[in-house]
Formats: sequence, structure tokens, C-alpha cells
Amino acid sequence: MYISLTIMGSSLSVVSLGMLAPLMSLIFKEPGIGGQNILKKIPGGDLLGQELVRLVNNNQQMRAVLICCVLVIVSIFLKNLLLYLSSLLSVPVRSSIIIHLKNDMYAKVLSLPVGYFSEQKKGIL
Repeated sequence: MYISLTIMGSSLSVVSLGMLAPLMSLIFKEPGIGGQNILKKIPGGDLLGQELVRLVNNNQQMRAVLICCVLVIVSIFLKNLLLYLSSLLSVPVRSSIIIHLKNDMYAKVLSLPVGYFSEQKKGIL
């Protein structure tokens, strides 16, 4: 569960800001970026690209920009939510590992003979 949430959160972080330039190139009709080709590669991108082109052709660029902004904000929110849930799942695992390490170290110290705790240094001088 942790791994899948982390992978989905990371992929959304790449997509959220990476899609901003192609979407804006569609709206402002900049030929260099090729936003429609990139949008065709993601699921539902064809519909989004067609809707943005229709809005631009009807002189509703502000509405198209609003759709792009909402899309980016929603994807960033989902990215943060997924990464928060993945860290929420990993905290109990990390805590239990630390507790087990401390208990093992405590058991090791208790099993050592009393002579081990003299004032002389142990190991290489």
C-alpha cells in the first residue's frame, strides 16, 4: 500500500506541473511545444484537448485558463494527499523498527557480564 501510494503521488507530481506548458500552448496557440500530441498520450487527454481547442476557437481563453488552473490545483492536491497517506502508513513501521532495535540493544546490554563495564577502554587504543 505504501509503495503504491508513493508511486502514484510521485507520478502526479511529475504530471501536475509538467502538463502546464502543453495546456498553455494549446490555449495561446504557441506552435513550439505541441500540447495536443502530449495530451493524446494520457487517458482522457483527447477530450481535454478538444474541449480546450473548442473554447479557444470560441474566444473563451479565460475559461480555458481556468480549466487548466483547476486541473493543476486538483492534481497537486491529490499528489499531496497521496504522499501524506504514504507517510502516514510508514510511521508505524518506522516506529516499530526503532522499538525493536532499542529492545534488542537493551537485551544485549543486560546479557553482558559485569566485568565488561569496567573503567578500562575496550577495543583498539
